[in-house]
Amino acid sequence: MHIANIPDADLDATEEELAEEAGGRPSLGVNVTIPEIACVLQQEGTTSALSFFPVYPDVENLAKHMVDVATRTMELYPDLFIPFIMPPDDDGSPDGFPTVDATTLEEMLAFDPDVFVGYGEIGLYERDGGAAELLPDADRLMEIYPILDEQQIAVYFHPGDEMGDNMETVLEAYPNTIFIVHGDQIAPYIIDLMDNYENIYFTMNDLYGDEWLLRDEVGKDGFLEYFDENGFDDMIQEDLALYEDMINAHPDRFMWGTDRGGESPWTYDIEVGQMLADYGRAFIGSLDEDVQENFAYKNAQRIFAF
Repeated sequence: MHIANIPDADLDATEEELAEEAGGRPSLGVNVTIPEIACVLQQEGTTSALSFFPVYPDVENLAKHMVDVATRTMELYPDLFIPFIMPPDDDGSPDGFPTVDATTLEEMLAFDPDVFVGYGEIGLYERDGGAAELLPDADRLMEIYPILDEQQIAVYFHPGDEMGDNMETVLEAYPNTIFIVHGDQIAPYIIDLMDNYENIYFTMNDLYGDEWLLRDEVGKDGFLEYFDENGFDDMIQEDLALYEDMINAHPDRFMWGTDRGGESPWTYDIEVGQMLADYGRAFIGSLDEDVQENFAYKNAQRIFAF
């Protein structure tokens, strides 16, 4: 679950100005609120969600306010959200990076040393017109891992292409740090990595016929129509063909996910959330009985002890 960022605007900005700044993307307090997100999760029966809180480095006060959002959220919903810090460094620019450097991250974590249990999602792939790819064993990240290792903070990556060997270097160097990954780019290598390292996990967010639908251009109506047109049965069979053997190979390392909230406010919608949950449960119910609970929630429980 990607949590929307708070607007970077003057305190006296009008609703119209805030909406214009958001540009149709999720903006906290403008087109979505934390209680609304909590309501969606509770309505669909989700008991806890890995939640990525964005924190930006450009303005110190803004960074602190963003950390405060996570702190206040956890005060209100201590069991519902599992808070990760997601700190990009101007990643939409060719001169930017998918993450801030180690010094800046330490400063952000110091605003509330007790709130975050995870770091991510960090997209390591190249941005279209933005930041270059960042290898898992790049200097910037190698300076960050000791901080996370010391504070027992888990890592969530979306690796880019051909990063299996680089990922292996990091897994070996930090065996006590939990690494969670997702994405098609790492999928071809995930079983080999799991065979050799116990500290890597994978979330499956591209179910419903191996199609990630939570894109802005799909829209809520298009999302719901996709399920009406394709039906659960055919999509589940396609997903089982792609993923069942992987899950069975390491049933204690795979988790269900959705990857929602990043692009458009409609992805927080209550009908959308219910459809994701309904399909997730249908897919989980198609797995071997001794695998179902691990994939659904127990693997996540073991990582975060909730």
